[in-house]
Amino acid sequence: MSRRHVDPAVPGAGPRPGLTRNVAGSSSAEWFVVITIATILVTRAWLALTGYPQIGGGNLHIAHALWGGAAMMLALLTGWAFIGFGARLVAVVLGGVGFGLFLDEVGKFVTRDNDYFYGPSAEIMFVLVVLIIVGLRAVREFRPLSPVELVTSASLIATEGLARGLAPYRRELATEMLYEAGERGIDAASIAAVRTLLDAAPTASERLHQAQRRVRAVAARLFGSPTWVPVLGWMLVATAVLGVAAGSLQAIFGERYYDDAGTERIAGVSVASLSEFAIAAVVLVVALPAMLVRRRTGSLQALRALRLVALVSTMLTAFIEFATEGFGALINLAVGVFVLVVLSFQVSQAETGHEGAVTGPASE
Repeated sequence: MSRRHVDPAVPGAGPRPGLTRNVAGSSSAEWFVVITIATILVTRAWLALTGYPQIGGGNLHIAHALWGGAAMMLALLTGWAFIGFGARLVAVVLGGVGFGLFLDEVGKFVTRDNDYFYGPSAEIMFVLVVLIIVGLRAVREFRPLSPVELVTSASLIATEGLARGLAPYRRELATEMLYEAGERGIDAASIAAVRTLLDAAPTASERLHQAQRRVRAVAARLFGSPTWVPVLGWMLVATAVLGVAAGSLQAIFGERYYDDAGTERIAGVSVASLSEFAIAAVVLVVALPAMLVRRRTGSLQALRALRLVALVSTMLTAFIEFATEGFGALINLAVGVFVLVVLSFQVSQAETGHEGAVTGPASE
């Protein structure tokens, strides 16, 4: 009978995972998705403004999916050939741009007549991007990082620092991971070896990190005000009330007719409209009690419920609208994403304050 290998040098760490996660991997993958989406939108806008030009001439047309494939190839080669944060950043940008150019032409790949304007292509892109985001979230959160993954990620940061220098915030991040790995069972010799690499790495500039901190500070000023919660929360409630009322009035007073099969129908009522009615009803059932509880008690759970219902309604409504309106759904999606971002920021702030209140000075 076979036995799973347990490294005796890592007491309490358990069996080695088949795949070892990188603590920085989720952030890189999320930026990849953001760049992919931005590339699709910029490409569609540029083609519309320029009258959909063809690169080539005569019978030749060099589709931009080919440029996308070339960019993805360069991203892979960069990741394989070079070490360091800068190389990974270049790979993420090239990969996101390349995948966006490739995905933009999905309509040509799924239709016999190579129809770039195939209606459901927007829906296909949306579903694929959502699946990638959900998959990333699952990989990151289905279990906490193991001690082995923590010390391995810290060693990657250290080796990148030896190659190109190490910004102070990344040195601090690696040190924190080593401390946690040590607390959870990694042997002292392994910790000391990685600390030696960290100490040997020269200090590099952290201009990019400082720019990110300035952006976060601006976001805190814009979205950190507590007045956002009642404004957006009651907006969700009002939108849901209008959706439920419109669907109910349509069902009650809509013109009846019979289709070819002799089935009675209501004008304007379709699977899409029924789905939107159901989404509005769910939002109303969750958001209204959450706002009432939040107003009385300031409950963190109520705020989380608002964020959850904003996420669900944004994703499901976008799915329906992309199927029926194509890229015309982007406006409503942008509004939904804005609401979701602000509520997520509010939840993050509330959770930080709540944890500080519970742990007190010991958390410092």
